[in-house]
Order: sequence, then C-alpha cells, then structure tokens
Amino acid sequence: MAPRFSNSSTVVTPVHFDACFHWLKDDGTHGGGIRELPDAKAGKKAGLQDEAVVPTFDGGYASFYHSVFFCC
Repeated sequence: MAPRFSNSSTVVTPVHFDACFHWLKDDGTHGGGIRELPDAKAGKKAGLQDEAVVPTFDGGYASFYHSVFFCC
C-alpha cells in the first residue's frame, strides 16, 4: 500500500518520515526535498510551534498541522 496522509491529533515525527522514505526507496521511488515554508520561518521568529512540512514528488510542498504521515 502506498504512503498516504491521514488527519490526526499527532504531529508528524522523524520516525514517520524515516519509515516512509525507506518504503519509497525500497519501492524504487525517489522522494523530493523538504522545503521550509515562508510562514514557518515567520512563525519561528514569533515563537510559534513548528508545523509539520512534508515532501511531495512534484517539486512542491504540503503542510499538515497536527497530521500524521502514514506508510505501508
């Protein structure tokens, strides 16, 4: 089963990223880079909680706040 996003009260963790990138590597798919959003930079300066930023495969980005990146 391919990686998918699901709404949740849990924030994305490095463990989720690691598991999903291993799945992508094993499946022969290459993940894109993680880009920090301009509003995330502004939020850091304001002392706000970080948002989870997840990679996409078309050079874009997706930002899911309080979401989990599920794999397999």
